[in-house]
Amino acid sequence: MSNPRLNPNIIPALKLPRYKNWAVSVNFVVSTTEIWARVVNEINIIDPFYKMMEEMNDFYNNRDLVPLRASRINFGHYYAVYEHETWHRTRCKSIDVETGNITLFFIDHGSTDIHHCTELYTLERKFYTLPAQALRLRLFGLEYAHDYYALVRRIDKLLYDRPLFVKVVRFDRDEKGPILTVVFYDTYGREDVNLNDYFTDYILSVARGPALDTCGKIYEVIISYVDTNGDVYVEIKTKKMKFVYYLLNRLIPKINENTREICPITTVQSSKIYLVWVHNNWYRAKILCFTYHNQLKVLLIDIGHTVLTVKSNLLNLEQLCEPLAKCPGQVKKVHIVNINKLFVKRVVNRLVPKGLPILMKIDSFKENVPYVKLFRQMHLSDMLVPIIDNLSSCRYEIPFMQRERMMEDDEIIRSLNPPRLPDMHVYFEVHVVKALNPDDFTIQPFAYRRALHEFMNRLRDVCEEYEGPPLTRVKKGQIYAARLTDGHWYRVRMLSVIRPYLIGVYFCDYGDETVLPLSKLQPLHSEFLEFPYQAMKAKCAGIRPINGDWTPDDILRFKDLVAGRNFGSVIVSRPDVISNDTILGLQLIDANKRSGSRIDKILVDEGRAVYFIE
Repeated sequence: MSNPRLNPNIIPALKLPRYKNWAVSVNFVVSTTEIWARVVNEINIIDPFYKMMEEMNDFYNNRDLVPLRASRINFGHYYAVYEHETWHRTRCKSIDVETGNITLFFIDHGSTDIHHCTELYTLERKFYTLPAQALRLRLFGLEYAHDYYALVRRIDKLLYDRPLFVKVVRFDRDEKGPILTVVFYDTYGREDVNLNDYFTDYILSVARGPALDTCGKIYEVIISYVDTNGDVYVEIKTKKMKFVYYLLNRLIPKINENTREICPITTVQSSKIYLVWVHNNWYRAKILCFTYHNQLKVLLIDIGHTVLTVKSNLLNLEQLCEPLAKCPGQVKKVHIVNINKLFVKRVVNRLVPKGLPILMKIDSFKENVPYVKLFRQMHLSDMLVPIIDNLSSCRYEIPFMQRERMMEDDEIIRSLNPPRLPDMHVYFEVHVVKALNPDDFTIQPFAYRRALHEFMNRLRDVCEEYEGPPLTRVKKGQIYAARLTDGHWYRVRMLSVIRPYLIGVYFCDYGDETVLPLSKLQPLHSEFLEFPYQAMKAKCAGIRPINGDWTPDDILRFKDLVAGRNFGSVIVSRPDVISNDTILGLQLIDANKRSGSRIDKILVDEGRAVYFIE
């Protein structure tokens, strides 16, 4: 194998048509600024390219290939390679001398691939005549979204291997060679379709996201912000990166001191979207009104937060990135039913995990604002449990002293025993019922699963037959039975009094927290104190977030990996005495995969975490 040398341009460059409208066939889509296509010959009945491909296949398939194997590989030289059941012309881009791997550019297709040097054959001279067919194109007006994954997939689906027309807008050349900026047209219907406009409409529809417009429909959302007036702003969860955040992540690093001179603000309009500098970052915002001292009250439309600022902190977003100025806000305002607006912020902050998705069901609409109920899934039955259960059922106020009397001190606290656990470093099967982040998730010992099912059925039967007096007082830390709207009964531990006759409780066997009216609780029969509590707090032992804190993306990834699933595990750390507040340090092992993948290793391999010695 020789040292890299430049090869003379033996295969001629493609001569482009003089007119601006061409028929092309798309071979390969990398991004909006890199689409490889081939000009389709509309004049000749026999396309010279396909004729050459037939001759290449006939030449290399019907003779002994050993003498044709390339004895020397040179940078920039041309070779024949067999791939996908046909022969191709390629050019050497780079050589790995140690491994013998050669990076090849397929000159008629536009793709790049790696082949071992033993797979390269000398290109017969008669196959040097036809110019290289791959032509690099970019979509006019869509350069700003060049590698947005959802858009690139849609482009590939619509353009790949289809005969289409392009209108050439501009011809350029860079270090990779010629590149043409074009508009694609589909001319095979009754009317010509401008595909560039279609792709623009598509990304704006993606940016708008799904509408909250159907009563009874359940959405997976993340609560973005809760205002003191009771307004709740939610963001509908989606697996793909939102287009607005994609554009912001590309734009913000480019903003500097000169940007203000390029994008000055002379007058402000409530109909426009601006960039505003607050909290040491840039956000999209709309003007709500002027306040005292020429301050502006603005709404951060992707969060829901209202802040005060001045005009000098605004940038003209239309000049910086027009698509960002057109995309609607990424959060939607909702109101929660059955809760006094004065208590919404405190209750939501207390009961809804920050940054984690929950389920939201639209109950009704008032003045076009959805009124919703919030739920979470508790365990394998996919049962929905209300996070906030009827907090407006008590329409009367009780004096503070009466509230205090609800929590008497003369009642003996009853406790539950912990489940039996194996010794350290012994294999231990668990079910993950709740996942907040790698430092905070809840498990149930899998060995108790059948017993828990029988226990819950017995608890339901006994509680349904209860004819004693209703509870009028409760004690912090005491164990009670609680009935949810799903009709099931659960063991709960009293946490606090949120409002008179509204109790914060913890589900001893499932690890969730919620608020319930006192009327939903009843005393727990002593026979149900013998069965060990099943919900145990845990963490992934031996890892920590790579940047100090778990990011929202890390949290969602961890939930996707573990929530609602069974795992093998090994206890790496635990105290000598187990209590309700014990946090087990576990190594979770995915027993469903042959390799027995460890969750901590997955997080480290993905660049989300690092190992450390506790």
